[in-house]
Amino acid sequence: TLQPPREDDIEELLLQIMSDEFEVVLEDDSSAAVSKDIVKLFRSVCTGDGTLVKELEAQAERIKGKTPQYEVGAGSGSDWEDEDDEDGESGSEDGEGEGDVPQLLDRSGGGGREEPEVDEDGFTKVKKGRR
Repeated sequence: TLQPPREDDIEELLLQIMSDEFEVVLEDDSSAAVSKDIVKLFRSVCTGDGTLVKELEAQAERIKGKTPQYEVGAGSGSDWEDEDDEDGESGSEDGEGEGDVPQLLDRSGGGGREEPEVDEDGFTKVKKGRR
């Protein structure tokens, strides 16, 4: 008889695939739930019981076309970078922006940084910092 796979082996394989193929680290323990479902489905199919398969197919039909809900976790301080946007430009090129970016720093002058001083050779002069 065919031995069912162990849940922890399946979970480890899922985590490895997500990391290698998608460069994603799952932090919500969803891999444990998915591996349990895979083993349960494996056992169901091996016994010839197709009810679990039919339930999953029906569930897939119910949610077909619905937009998945997810949480964006890449914020300041993350090491996420957009590899598709290597030319240094951000945003879409067809003019469809997401609105104006809020101004976080007061750039209206008065106590701000001075312009760097460049000598005749094109080098920027380094000034002693304030401490």
